[in-house]
Amino acid sequence: MSNLEERGFFERFRKDPLPAIGMGGFFGVIGYSLWNYRRRDATTKASVYVIQTRVAAQGLVIGLLTVSLGFHMYESYLNRQKPHETALNYHKYHPDKPTTSN
Repeated sequence: MSNLEERGFFERFRKDPLPAIGMGGFFGVIGYSLWNYRRRDATTKASVYVIQTRVAAQGLVIGLLTVSLGFHMYESYLNRQKPHETALNYHKYHPDKPTTSN
């Protein structure tokens, strides 16, 4: 894998880590279910075990969506700047834009 491809993956992961976390969780649930399949009770049917694995995977997805929603709500509503701070920062970084005063 070239350095450019590695850097692209990490840049995408830094911008939005949920797909990579979801894939890791998916492989984790599948790996655990395959590893634990032989160790299950003798009274548990294979179909019931598959249903339990599906419920675990769905729980992982719901948990990730809940954490993602909470994080985005925090970024959008609780961590936003006050309007006058945003305007001051805009003119600070865009000095060529004329200001309008009423």
